[in-house]
Amino acid sequence: MTTNEPTYLAVRLHPDDTVAVVVQSIRTGVKVTITGPGSALSVTAGEDIPCYHKLSLRPTQPGEPVVRNGIVIGNATQAILAGDWVHTHNLVSLRARQTDDVGV
Repeated sequence: MTTNEPTYLAVRLHPDDTVAVVVQSIRTGVKVTITGPGSALSVTAGEDIPCYHKLSLRPTQPGEPVVRNGIVIGNATQAILAGDWVHTHNLVSLRARQTDDVGV
């Protein structure tokens, strides 16, 4: 079946990832096809997401880890739904804490 609907893509970098990186700006309500390892899925964008930012692949509760490229990059600071934009407004980065811990 052929459709005239545009295809929106995001890339999952590792099978354990809880987020994917969108490869174009995404508008609220569009269906996003996830490519990459372990990625036979699609999600609907819950909000506008800028190009090259993170899209949540599953619900995440406050305090739960967010994983990109198989590595925990931070913890959710609030509930994140599948399809939500994941960024500094709902994620605290572990990178800053690691730098603080070593006195840099």
